[in-house]
Amino acid sequence: MVTYPLVNQSCVWDIVEATGFLDFGCGGCTMDTPSTIDIICPCCQVRLTIDLGLNAVIHHEPAAKATPSMDLQAALGALKSQANRREAQFQQALVAEREKGKVLERKFEEFLKKAKEDRSPPSPRPIDLA
Repeated sequence: MVTYPLVNQSCVWDIVEATGFLDFGCGGCTMDTPSTIDIICPCCQVRLTIDLGLNAVIHHEPAAKATPSMDLQAALGALKSQANRREAQFQQALVAEREKGKVLERKFEEFLKKAKEDRSPPSPRPIDLA
């Protein structure tokens, strides 16, 4: 298996053609031509294994993710700030829930007042039309 770095972010098949692996001459593989090649993407460092006979990607190996470097004090500070933020959101939700009853009561009074002022006859029911 031969490994080639991907030099630009164009189509993988353009790179395979540029390396000359798809030019088999008489239509068959020779002994020097590998059946698969590895290509490494420069932007995400993903390793692709391409089968030249099938013209397909047969294996995809994601790059290893780097672990964030954070010391213990910074991590503790981040946890405390998240806890403070959650507590503030909880207090806001608690106040909103307490005020919810007053808001609903006020809306009910407005609709009741509007219903008493409206003296129009009720609309006919479909059962009465028959």
